[in-house]
Amino acid sequence: MKHLVRFGILVAVIATLFTVTAVRPAAAACTVLDIADGQTGTFTFVQGHSYTFTITGMGSTISYTATAPYSGSQTISAPNPGRITIVDNSDDCGGGIFWNPGDSRVNPQPGDRIAVYCNLSAPQTVGVYGIDSKGKGVFLANVSLSDITNAGEGGFVKNLGNKGTVFVGVGADGTSFWAAWQGPYGANASGAFAKEFTCSFPK
Repeated sequence: MKHLVRFGILVAVIATLFTVTAVRPAAAACTVLDIADGQTGTFTFVQGHSYTFTITGMGSTISYTATAPYSGSQTISAPNPGRITIVDNSDDCGGGIFWNPGDSRVNPQPGDRIAVYCNLSAPQTVGVYGIDSKGKGVFLANVSLSDITNAGEGGFVKNLGNKGTVFVGVGADGTSFWAAWQGPYGANASGAFAKEFTCSFPK
């Protein structure tokens, strides 16, 4: 009985934070939180973005779409047993405004599931971290600038075993980079799991 009560409270809390709408998920939709069986996670939401919440527990599933009335973050716990998945349906899929997480990552955005760092001093590298469903950083790779530039238009590909695969590339101007992560935690090398950014490495 207490699990049923907690399930109902969780649904009610989310409903009070967001304005329920009938908007369908867009093609650019990406998962910003996926937790299960009592796990706790924090997701950052952006004013005006549409989110689809799918909550499974006590033998039933509730799914609805809602719009964030303001920007902020919320920590929630999944039912136990059960699961909660939150998808950002917006075209920029979690981004849209500058967000400062308080470190030196480049081009940070709300809802990011990948973080990149320009390590300008020798040896020059692009540092890549994934961000798991609880908002915790997962070190993926330091990719050398020479490996990236030598890889050409297709970008450098690094297989990380059970952490998945990292892709890093650079444009013809030598300063416009992109990175993507494919692997666990729903990482699909697109949306919140990919990023374009600028690094100005000294010659």
